[in-house]
Amino acid sequence: MRGFELAALLSSRICHDLVSPISALSNGVEMLGMEDDEAIRREALSLMEMSADQAANRLRFFRLAFGAAGGLSGTVDLTAAQQAARNMYADGKVRLIWRPAEGELPKPLVNIILTFVLLAGEALIRGGEMTVDVTPGASLITVEVTSTGTGARLKEQVVRALTDDLPPLDADAAAAPALFIRQVAAEIGATLTCEQQPENRIRLGAHVKR
Repeated sequence: MRGFELAALLSSRICHDLVSPISALSNGVEMLGMEDDEAIRREALSLMEMSADQAANRLRFFRLAFGAAGGLSGTVDLTAAQQAARNMYADGKVRLIWRPAEGELPKPLVNIILTFVLLAGEALIRGGEMTVDVTPGASLITVEVTSTGTGARLKEQVVRALTDDLPPLDADAAAAPALFIRQVAAEIGATLTCEQQPENRIRLGAHVKR
């Protein structure tokens, strides 16, 4: 896939994920302008606060997952990546267990980890548990993100984007994050794996030589 096509899909995906909280924020402003009832105004303010936090959390997450935070050739502190992931799932639908070693990792590898977190969370359509493991060895860094929950399943296009060549005309915004890290992995020589395991379990993995 050409760069501008991927950029267009990724932009569409980010916009799609921001529409809901920003629309809710707009609705809250509208309620404040129309209502004099103090209870309804408090409800509107609560809605606006929740929506603003949700939009801000998603923006911070996307900046680390897809953007150039820290520089394209720089490193990112895993503490910052973990906090971004926790904020992304602050609504409690997904229980996040983060078990990587402390320290910094190259930016492209953090792109992969956080995009795995996004995809694995989307697979938990009814909620569940997600575990993030990062094991830095002497010659190999191993990443594993596992999701477990009722009905957990990755979309077919996401699986194809991670494991096969997905033609541009067949791709959509849902597959954009997977296409993005497929290209990132190719740049840094990483191997990606994607498994639909028994008992409503999804496993995403990456192996990167140091």
